[in-house]
Amino acid sequence: MRMNAQQAVANVEARESNSGNFKKLGFFSLKEKESKRVIPLFSKAEDTEFFSVHQVKMISANGKEYTIDVDCLGTDCPLCKEAVKYKDIQYPAKPQISRKSDAIYMPLVSVVLNDEGKYEFEFLPWKRYSTFYKNTLYPFYMRYAGVKMLEIERADKKTYNLYEARSDEKGNPYPEFNIEEIKKELNIESDDIYGRSDSLAKPWTKAQMETYIMNPNTYPPAESSTQSDVPAPTDDDAPEQPAEEETTRRRGKHNF
Repeated sequence: MRMNAQQAVANVEARESNSGNFKKLGFFSLKEKESKRVIPLFSKAEDTEFFSVHQVKMISANGKEYTIDVDCLGTDCPLCKEAVKYKDIQYPAKPQISRKSDAIYMPLVSVVLNDEGKYEFEFLPWKRYSTFYKNTLYPFYMRYAGVKMLEIERADKKTYNLYEARSDEKGNPYPEFNIEEIKKELNIESDDIYGRSDSLAKPWTKAQMETYIMNPNTYPPAESSTQSDVPAPTDDDAPEQPAEEETTRRRGKHNF
């Protein structure tokens, strides 16, 4: 999309004016042999959200390379067509545009007991893939439907174990947390996963995808006022994304 100098300046000013509205969302992650306790904001496995997404490379204002998830448009998706060019690139190398993969996004609130004996909360959605849903999450929730607290353990590079957590780090039974108050305190919104320009799965239009392909590594401007024209994050601690898996499931519904 060709622009004149005035349009280019206007785009920069729009990004700068909206930078304060950018909502930074990180991913839940664990190192090997590490575990964390969390509140799952869903009561059964089927309530989590599925998206077929592409990962596309971006470069922050500080020059750091990172990736973001973009919702696949399915038939006639420009990113699907462009991703073919990078099909020979193998993990751990990252292509400019990945093939679509089925990602599951689980809204979690981490719970940590601080030195003062008070619980601290942080909203950290967890991104995994359909094999995790099939082999781990779904069987666990078939047995422990409605579990209030989880302990998630990373046994090795690829294996995660789920346990029902009934007590904190000091062995104290967990109280009945007020989920609505926690969501309000952490500003958790129903479209944090999908629906906004700064959601985890970006709802790009076909035109935005085509703009990105012509101008890689930069965030394409929004086309209307219904989608905020927010800049890409400028910090140097962009969350690490899990490895890709090639699958076929499309978007699902999430309630919390």
